[in-house]
Amino acid sequence: MKSMFQTSRRGGYLIFRHRQTEFKYSTTTSVGDGGGNQGTPPNATTIESEFPKAYEPALFEETWNNKWLKRTSLDRKDSPVFRMILPPPNVTGKLHLGHALTIAIQDTIARWKTMQGYKLEWIPGFDHAGIATHTIALRKLKIENSTLGPGDLLRDRIQDIASKNLDSIQKQLASLGALLNWESVYYTLDESHSNVVKEAFFKLFEAGLIQRGDGIVNWSCCLQSSISDVEVDHVDFKGKMTFKVPNHDDPVEFGVLYNLAYGLENSDQSVLVATSRPETLFGDVALAVNPLDSRFANLIGKNAINPVNDKLLPIIGDPRVKTSFGTGVVKITPAHDKLDFAIGASHNLPKLDVITGDGFLNDLAGNYKGIPRLSARSIVLEALDKKWALKSVQEYAGVINICSRTGDVVEPKVLPHWFLKTEKLTKIFIDSIKSEEFIISPKNYGVDLLNTLSNSQDWCLSRQISWGHEIPVYRFIDHPEGWVVALDRQSAKKKIEAKYNITIDDESTIIQDSDVLDTWFSSSLIPVALSGWPDFKEIKEISLMETGRDILLYWVWRMVIISFALTNQFPFKHVLLHGIISDKYGRKMSKSKGNVIDPLHVVNGICYLDLLEEAKQSLEQGDLERSEYDLRIETMDSEYPQGFKPFGRDALRFALLSQNIQGQQLGLDMVYLENCRHFTNKLWQALRFFLLYRENVEKTTGNFKSFDVMSVTSKADLWLLSCLYEFMSDVEQYLDSGQFHFYAESIRKFFYQQLCDVYIELIKNDLKAGVDKSQHLLVLEYAISTGLKLSHPLIPFVTEEMWSRLFQSGQLIDEPFPRSKELKSFHNAELNRAVLKTIKVVKEIRSLKTRIGMKANSRPLIYIDATPSQVPEISSMKSHIENLARCTLTCGSLPPLERSSFITVIIQLDGQICKISTPKGEATEKYLEGENNKILKLQVRLTKLKHQYENPNFQQHASQEVKEKLRKRLETLELQINEVVSSNPSENTRNPS
Repeated sequence: MKSMFQTSRRGGYLIFRHRQTEFKYSTTTSVGDGGGNQGTPPNATTIESEFPKAYEPALFEETWNNKWLKRTSLDRKDSPVFRMILPPPNVTGKLHLGHALTIAIQDTIARWKTMQGYKLEWIPGFDHAGIATHTIALRKLKIENSTLGPGDLLRDRIQDIASKNLDSIQKQLASLGALLNWESVYYTLDESHSNVVKEAFFKLFEAGLIQRGDGIVNWSCCLQSSISDVEVDHVDFKGKMTFKVPNHDDPVEFGVLYNLAYGLENSDQSVLVATSRPETLFGDVALAVNPLDSRFANLIGKNAINPVNDKLLPIIGDPRVKTSFGTGVVKITPAHDKLDFAIGASHNLPKLDVITGDGFLNDLAGNYKGIPRLSARSIVLEALDKKWALKSVQEYAGVINICSRTGDVVEPKVLPHWFLKTEKLTKIFIDSIKSEEFIISPKNYGVDLLNTLSNSQDWCLSRQISWGHEIPVYRFIDHPEGWVVALDRQSAKKKIEAKYNITIDDESTIIQDSDVLDTWFSSSLIPVALSGWPDFKEIKEISLMETGRDILLYWVWRMVIISFALTNQFPFKHVLLHGIISDKYGRKMSKSKGNVIDPLHVVNGICYLDLLEEAKQSLEQGDLERSEYDLRIETMDSEYPQGFKPFGRDALRFALLSQNIQGQQLGLDMVYLENCRHFTNKLWQALRFFLLYRENVEKTTGNFKSFDVMSVTSKADLWLLSCLYEFMSDVEQYLDSGQFHFYAESIRKFFYQQLCDVYIELIKNDLKAGVDKSQHLLVLEYAISTGLKLSHPLIPFVTEEMWSRLFQSGQLIDEPFPRSKELKSFHNAELNRAVLKTIKVVKEIRSLKTRIGMKANSRPLIYIDATPSQVPEISSMKSHIENLARCTLTCGSLPPLERSSFITVIIQLDGQICKISTPKGEATEKYLEGENNKILKLQVRLTKLKHQYENPNFQQHASQEVKEKLRKRLETLELQINEVVSSNPSENTRNPS
């Protein structure tokens, strides 16, 4: 649809046309957005009877959501393309507020770009989430992983659970009203994506980037699988603590260093070694000291005796040993510590794995075999104490690494895995960031990433679970390490036959690796897969990669290096990151903390009993563990005892994006959410106000009266157009820089503070009296319609409904986005300052009336005694001050004879004194008593500080900086007192903020 405002040029003037109405403005700047008409206005009773007095989201949001779902990317096939991908939600349950935040940010960008004329390709998808889905499925099925193997009932049942979750999440996503291209939706475990995964693994292997080897990984004994860093939670401790570990009867002690005596070979001396893990002594292969540590440098090259099994251990020197940790001597256990693994590799030390995959001590532990690894700690210590090897203990600060899926303590473990070599690819990425070819916003996250990547390790691709992409590698049963990479079993058979010069008759002798690929491998291929690779070699660049800061390393980095390795191209060159949703205590929202909020509960509302029933069902179905259920109920009782009100989608978006998304943590304040809900209603009422008056004009006159803008003298109209220009300019800046909190505030400022609170109040009397009525209404209509366009990306539902009621055809999303240059000629800084002063004076008069007990609708006589330079400006705004403050205004000094019956406040306007006087009200004495008490308190503080400042001892010994600070505090106090004390007993001063 076209806007009701058309523009054309005639004789050097810019013409605004409103149906048969037109006005002229002498300028060379284009105003408006293209031609059109409004349509037939409603009859005289339409607005009162059919336009609700309050905006109810539930009445309108679903209608617009259904309309937007029908949009396709073919709508603008010849326009420039703006591409984004939605970070795929895991098919593990329901959406949470973190997803809602991502949707709000990306949909705001998507709508802005759509209104700028781009063809939008915003592609949704879903992640099969290997370990996460696998864990939840096992909990639901109440079976052990070892019961069923890959391809059996377990995998089929996980598929069934994942499919149901995917359908549920897709419905949730669709209900949020985002402009997603559902015709392009993907799933990381569908056939087409699986083919891309196999092909990518094959290509990377052929390029020498994927290799098999023994590496140290994060191992979950409960899952019996390696896990990624993102699946590891970190629990800080500052000293001794106990922690309940799955499959262990008693809590396990952490935060303690045990100082053990290792005897020296052929000597009666020993050396103290500090360790936090005595249960791994059976895997010790050396002791290490820092060669620069003079206390122990002489030990290098000697042998020590392991106190638990009497085996000899070489003492080596390595600069990575921290001299300040423990005693300065450490044991080296390469199979169970990442730093020890690196040190061991440098010194060609063996790797002795003493822990089984399910977390028990193995044969190397001798008599301790079969004991849960962490339970063995106290047993080993008891034995060492009997041998006089346990000399002392000390507390220390550190971190426990916990598997986020099971709550188990993560075990560093060495196993044969497939690894992707990342060093060269990462260097290319680092160089592009440093050269600013690749942009990460905000910059501080880019700096953090560079620091992290400087120590990046090879990427472990193998996972020992049933759910995920099977690794396309095979071996012949007689050659356990003779792996070949192939896209299918037939191809593998041919490769193996050629490799070993044999003929294989029985294909069952060809064994595929039982591991699956890390979920991040398949998700890192999303940009490549969506580009049609490998059929199409050119990658379709993503215009903006927006995602959470927490997966910058785990997902963004991997997408970049994988895409570059396969296509020699970056998948995107600009990343915008947002913070993490946390509760009011600063804790990240998660099921394990019981603080997850379903965004649709906020949108649609839900009572406490329904929340309780939902939690019970989640417990019964295995979606929640008992501990998670208990925490959820505890959170509900303390935070949401009444459940959630129905706030609507716009209020949720506005509340989320009113925060600085680029900060570390974000939250959802229910009070502010309520304010956002009220704000959408404020917009609604502004439109209703306009339509009622427009309806009245058209009923009585048949049309608006024509006028020439050159004859417009109304400061209120010119001021609103100036404000509108600033609004447009701010929106351009804030959307372009991703500062959505400033964008939200600019919307609130224009509609709330300027259009509703000031402009409409300024013109109400004129509208009632019929003064400049058509002019005011035309300007108001233009301001509202332009404001709706500017606000639509953030609050699309209410703005779309308002637009439809204003113009009755078409969609706001299809309107061009306003540009500030269209209204630049209306910018009037001088008028803006004058109105700001007016607003300040009005606020002071209103405040004074309230404080002295005067009724709000009373119209007292007000004297304003200003400096000569201020009088003309105040006089020119006299009628507006009188209307807004409900008073009768006189510019001049208060007559001396009337001072006793008046009360005066002193304010500052542009640094100059201005007195405001009004007759005393019912609460004047109470107000004056309060002011006098304030003076007394300030004077007491002033006296104390003066004594301190004038004290000779202070003057002699205090530094000049301290003296200056105290002197400034004295000056500030004196100013405060002067502002409160009046020149006579009936006057009081005030310096408003």
